Amino acid sequence: SENPLKSAEKSEEGAIDSHDSSHHKQVKDGSSEFLECRLMGPTRAVLPLGLNRLVPGIEAEIRGTVALLTLITRTVLCAIAEYLSAPDDTLLHMIDTPRLGQGQASAATLRICSYSASRNGSEQKIRFAEHTDSTFLTVGPCCSKAQGLQILSERGEWIDVESLSNRKNDVIVFAGEMIQVLTKGRFRAARHRVVAPRTSSRLSFPLLMRGNLSTMVDTRRFLVRGESSYVAGGTAYASKNRLEDIDGKATVDDFPILSISRLPMSKFHALLLQHRKVTYRKTKSGCGTEPLHHA
Repeated sequence: SENPLKSAEKSEEGAIDSHDSSHHKQVKDGSSEFLECRLMGPTRAVLPLGLNRLVPGIEAEIRGTVALLTLITRTVLCAIAEYLSAPDDTLLHMIDTPRLGQGQASAATLRICSYSASRNGSEQKIRFAEHTDSTFLTVGPCCSKAQGLQILSERGEWIDVESLSNRKNDVIVFAGEMIQVLTKGRFRAARHRVVAPRTSSRLSFPLLMRGNLSTMVDTRRFLVRGESSYVAGGTAYASKNRLEDIDGKATVDDFPILSISRLPMSKFHALLLQHRKVTYRKTKSGCGTEPLHHA
């Protein structure tokens, strides 16, 4: 039968034909394939040409999956904000709203990942090398029948996280680089990889919750109340030490979340990329750890 991922080249008729909206990639050796899908407005998903014909009803399934995983993402971000004694909107204002406006493309991407099984069942093949995601959070259903996702523990051990699941509807949630920066490392981006399944091919559906490029990163307005008192969610923070935040301006070290005032999300992305280059230069000079490629 025809592989719907291999047939994914152009957008559905009437949808925006953009690599930013729907993108297909195949690894050269054919061991892995990726199809990224985004929502467009309140009722549509941007899909490659012919995918609805090859897989009837897939657009509705994608929309339903994105809606559920987005709800989980928002719930977890609220929990992180509450843990840090900050208002929910300190983090929520930077991502997609639950319902997109007409003609609005989602920042979040549903990535459909296909990984072939290992030809030698006893040999562990890396299908997607160690990396961190350039997201707030990555959320996806467990693939209990074709396990392959591994997360690096603090002890430096690779954990088969899906083997810990014993329920059909479990999901995996882990932090990306954006939440690590915004929480000043309190929640660290998960270093993870995918290994080849031993028996059958693997199909996974992670939602990569990225920042909405039409928004401003504006956490400071949720953190600062008054001139002499720094308040987050009712908890006062003393102004002891000062540091430079990501846009180069002085901020208060005791804020639970990085204080940024009206920084365009596109610039925030660019600064993260610049930080990667600095990290790489330090690595080349013998300082720091080797930078990871990201997704």
